[in-house]
Amino acid sequence: MFFDRNYVILLSLRLHEDKLWHRSTWTALSERILPIISKARAPGAVRSDQLEGRKKVAFGRLGLDDRSSSKWVQKPAADEQRKFVSAEIWSPHWNACVRENLAPDVFALMSAPPLSSVLGFDQALLFAVEERLAEICAGHLDEVARFLGSVAGIRLLAKTKRPWGERVPNTTGYTNALQFFLYTGLYYPGMKWPIDLQKTRWPDWVSLVVNE
Repeated sequence: MFFDRNYVILLSLRLHEDKLWHRSTWTALSERILPIISKARAPGAVRSDQLEGRKKVAFGRLGLDDRSSSKWVQKPAADEQRKFVSAEIWSPHWNACVRENLAPDVFALMSAPPLSSVLGFDQALLFAVEERLAEICAGHLDEVARFLGSVAGIRLLAKTKRPWGERVPNTTGYTNALQFFLYTGLYYPGMKWPIDLQKTRWPDWVSLVVNE
């Protein structure tokens, strides 16, 4: 079933003028995640929400190639009028996952959270690898964690294992889907820095790096 697949998940919270979606940092990060994505059962795709004023930027179809990256990855000096909201990577493409009724092998979500001055971080990354693929790519996944833990501005890096979603008892439905964690699962009433991960919707995080 789509929601029953299990994942090894990294959560990175960062506060820095150079964002994960800026070209220099994204290039370094993508060099580390692409070897994992290349092992997925089918090629991946990107979708990104960005705004120019109140208008949503239309990027068209985006893959994990240099031509696509030149469209959505920001160059701070050139793209200062463009507001980054989020970017998702699905491998395979989300349409293939729906057609196969099988969640992706690799999923990543980057977001620019609201109220960053209160929360203590201005960028968040969730990187999830299906557990069997995570075992195959353990060395590459460790390299991703080392990079995220050492990049400038890192405030918190944590790790957990979770299914894509949680079954609702006595129904066929699911809740707490992995893809929505940075929107609905991370935040809690009165949240401010330092973050208490035990108060998030997933309380079983293991902290790897914490910078107060």
